[in-house]
Amino acid sequence: MTPERSAKNVIDLIRFSLNTLFQNPLIAYPFVIIAFIQLFVLEIFYFAPRYPLSIFFGPLIRTLYGEGYLHYPYNFILLPKMFQYAQIFIYIFISSFLIAVSVATIEYINNDKKVTFGMMVKKMLPQYVHICLASIFMFMAIFGFLKLYGLAYDRASLIQSTSGKFYLIKRLVMEGASYITVLIQILVTTIFAYVITLIAIEKRKVFSALWKNFRYLRTTFFFIFSMVLIPTLFYLPVLVLRDNMPILGNGMFPSLRGWVIVLSILVLTAIDSIIYTAVTSFYLLKQEHR
Repeated sequence: MTPERSAKNVIDLIRFSLNTLFQNPLIAYPFVIIAFIQLFVLEIFYFAPRYPLSIFFGPLIRTLYGEGYLHYPYNFILLPKMFQYAQIFIYIFISSFLIAVSVATIEYINNDKKVTFGMMVKKMLPQYVHICLASIFMFMAIFGFLKLYGLAYDRASLIQSTSGKFYLIKRLVMEGASYITVLIQILVTTIFAYVITLIAIEKRKVFSALWKNFRYLRTTFFFIFSMVLIPTLFYLPVLVLRDNMPILGNGMFPSLRGWVIVLSILVLTAIDSIIYTAVTSFYLLKQEHR
């Protein structure tokens, strides 16, 4: 499997994970499908204001947002919102299952077993409900942390200081929303890092997987946090571009909003493939040295 030092060095483990993905494309195949599904859904939303999709989406958009959002350039302002809501359902019911397929594939390759994508899908189907439940718990955790951040945001907005530490706190909380949201996602991914791996490899039920996950995290939390954080740093340029959409997207290039979503899908899918390959490799290495 991995060299033993990879279990002690985050960079080595991430490098090993990249090599594993390049040498075994079948591991990355489920992530390619995830990206394809997301891009397909994005395309549907892009054409939602146009015939024939407007027959279904037109009344819905008109009722919820207003007539203007069916037309250029406001349709591009609505596009990220619609896709964000769809992302929740895609992750819970599709992406999480395909991630589990990838995790199980890693284990088969590690044990030198013959493996195909169709075979791994069939093997994961009995675990589908537990995988979906685990992803719901992850979403609920993200939602809970975002609610707490919302309370902090409201409190920060009441700060009257125009200088000093309280003014700095106000600016960090109110202007760093995108970065805090990403940090919350990193934290939640860390907290639930082993869950899908345990369901996919050990065939555990969701609550058993959660319990064992938290036991593992007692000694590996900061290592796993670093493992999730480092690949996610490559998303920061996309985040900076996304945060400047009110300037670029509403003015010169409204359609740029759509291209930024495409870029986000591709970058985040690549990051997820590295993270879950690294976590699974780390888990398997630990199992081998028990």
